[in-house]
Amino acid sequence: MQSGQAHTCASCGGEIHGDPAYCPSCGAVAPEVGADGGQGEVEKHLAAANLARIRKNWEEATRLCLQALASDPDNAGAHALLGDIYHDQNRVEEAAVWYQMALDLDPANASLRAKLEREKAVLKARGAKPAPPADDSAAGESRLEKFVRGEGYRSLINIITMVLAGLVLIVLIALAIRQLGGDGTVETTDTSPAPYAATGQQGRTAQGSGTAQQPPVPYTPPRSESPAASRPQQTQPSTVPLPPGTARPEQGFLERLRGQSDIWLGGSPDAAWADPRNQSVTITVTWQGAATSADRVRILRQAKEVARAAFAVEPQAALVTVRVLADLPDFTGASTSRQVAFVGDITPSEANRGMDENAAPETWERLFSRVHWHAALRGGALPSR
Repeated sequence: MQSGQAHTCASCGGEIHGDPAYCPSCGAVAPEVGADGGQGEVEKHLAAANLARIRKNWEEATRLCLQALASDPDNAGAHALLGDIYHDQNRVEEAAVWYQMALDLDPANASLRAKLEREKAVLKARGAKPAPPADDSAAGESRLEKFVRGEGYRSLINIITMVLAGLVLIVLIALAIRQLGGDGTVETTDTSPAPYAATGQQGRTAQGSGTAQQPPVPYTPPRSESPAASRPQQTQPSTVPLPPGTARPEQGFLERLRGQSDIWLGGSPDAAWADPRNQSVTITVTWQGAATSADRVRILRQAKEVARAAFAVEPQAALVTVRVLADLPDFTGASTSRQVAFVGDITPSEANRGMDENAAPETWERLFSRVHWHAALRGGALPSR
């Protein structure tokens, strides 16, 4: 069958121009398809692509056409069928391009020329620029060669260049950020945890629940005493060895407590232990020198101010036990040694209660519970509670 000669489809009776591998109306495969091996496979792909076009399965039709072109890049029928696919989708510009390439491969095909002129007329009516005719020198080029020579190749190169430039810019920014933050300087703050985490009614800790800890209650030091009654203030540096059994959180708590030098009226803190069972802290204060019954008010004031500072450092504490050690006579009265002069428990409300400095010892003592005095200091003290 000669190219350009019209004949009738044996399946639907439609008119077919040229020698395509399929009927444009029904998609039936021509009887001669498959007679020459590999070329027959190309024609089968085109016949299946045309059937997908008739069913408006554009993606499948395009895929089959491109598969045929991969095996036979100069197949005019594949180019023409792609033009038909884009024409049926009203994509006039693409259809005109594929018709032009098909006509370059088969210049004598009057049907292709009529289709191209039809698309050009639509483009002209729309005001768009029709597909430029191919140069005679490029008539023998394959579709891949035309792509490399055209705008599509340059656009692809531009996109790849921009992507690579963006990646290089991201790497440079990351290196600059790392260089700025990599000088080895690290700002450190005192992040020592509290002696213990306060527990709620269900036994959950404040740290475990993810809630922020309350800021410490601002602490106001007591008014200084008259020079006659005051003693030199003692401040213990944080380098003083800690007693055995002190945990790291307790060490941080004790160091912060030692830093509040304005609260020391005659003693200094030597140890602190936390008891998470009842949210209490036990603080041991060493009295400077010997103590007598005349020092009872000063010892009570010292114990109250130590407890007040402890609640400010650790606002989650529910109870503070203060132990005051002093040089006291032993049971024979012939010598003195370091002994427990006072022990008492105090709550936050009592520790922060305002007191008259001239109040009686009994008034100061009522701030504490479970009070214990050494026999040498007991004097007129209240009975142990």
